[in-house]
Amino acid sequence: MKRFSPRRWLWIGLGTTCVALGTIGMFLPLLPTAIFMIIAAYAFARSSPALHDWIMAHKVFGPMISNWHEHGAIPTKAKILTIISIGVSFGLAFVFHLPVWAIVVQGVCLLLVALFVVTRPKPPSPSERGSAKQR
Repeated sequence: MKRFSPRRWLWIGLGTTCVALGTIGMFLPLLPTAIFMIIAAYAFARSSPALHDWIMAHKVFGPMISNWHEHGAIPTKAKILTIISIGVSFGLAFVFHLPVWAIVVQGVCLLLVALFVVTRPKPPSPSERGSAKQR
């Protein structure tokens, strides 16, 4: 019988929380999905081979995580949705009449995030992946 490992359970807890948040993010446009699933895969890799295998084999989340892990890539659709979400978030700062300093700080942070996202490469197409595996 395996002994209790608090570190292992903390990683499993983090992974499970991230899966829950990522799943909610599929339905709420201002909550990201991809980053939570990537963190979940990272946490599961350190705590549970079964959970890690599950998330990597998942038909929706697995390819997204693999693209990030192998290529540092973000699909164009995800980039577009991210930029739209950033615009909506920034617009809400004006709707809620946030102080100018908060709008400036938010604007700088969101601009940096947007620049990071748009400068990531696109994932290779299935045909490119197939030819790379044959080499």
